[in-house]
Amino acid sequence: SSGINAEYGDHCRTGAITSSLQSLFFFSSRIHRAGVATESMIALLLFLALQADSAAVNETHITVRGPKPSQAYVGEGSSVTCAINAPYFDDSFTMFVNNVNYTNLNSSSPWLAANFTKSAWRETNGTYTTAIEGFVDYYTMQHDSTYLFCFSPQYQIGDGLWIRITDRQTNDTHFTIRGPKPSQAYVGEGSSVTCAINAPYFDDSFTMFINNVNYTNLNSSSPWLAANFTKSAWRETNGTYTTAIEGFVDYYTMQHDST
Repeated sequence: SSGINAEYGDHCRTGAITSSLQSLFFFSSRIHRAGVATESMIALLLFLALQADSAAVNETHITVRGPKPSQAYVGEGSSVTCAINAPYFDDSFTMFVNNVNYTNLNSSSPWLAANFTKSAWRETNGTYTTAIEGFVDYYTMQHDSTYLFCFSPQYQIGDGLWIRITDRQTNDTHFTIRGPKPSQAYVGEGSSVTCAINAPYFDDSFTMFINNVNYTNLNSSSPWLAANFTKSAWRETNGTYTTAIEGFVDYYTMQHDST
């Protein structure tokens, strides 16, 4: 699951504007008492405040990562990550596991053993990444149907992911969809894009749709045509088969947005 949760998307815009207005009213009242406020100055302050908050929200990206298809089985393990990349350090960033904050998991939760910890660092482009990371040594069916939700009160933005774990004896088919990492989801950056299925048998029927258009039917007006998507298949060491559709975007543009 990717993209901004609609409920928090609304809060994102409202929260940013409210923050700007509070700052604006405080500052304008101070300069008004000083006798220098004018309508044009207040209008300019309002414009600049809204522009600054809008830019901060638009430059903020969240990523949620769980097990790869080959790891989403009972007995397998993987890292689990929630991360935000933003213009400023975000100590408010947190993660919920089935609606429970990761800091409040109790002894009955199978996720407690993942030992989630939060860290932050400054990227080379001047932005800040805050990540909550843990590792599951062995998945069980108790981990199945878990919803992870990553949320930033500071930026009022969030994103979530369902984690599905399968017992190989009951169902052996898994999908994965991968796009750009947070640091790659910018105009001018690039990344691989992958759709894959892992199943007990080779699946030549597997396909991918981009904005409801089959990847084999993209026309010259589509910004995704240059990704040169190709399909390949191979047999894994465990005897299952993976079929993958993969491409590479050299440089993202705003035409790739909201795909």
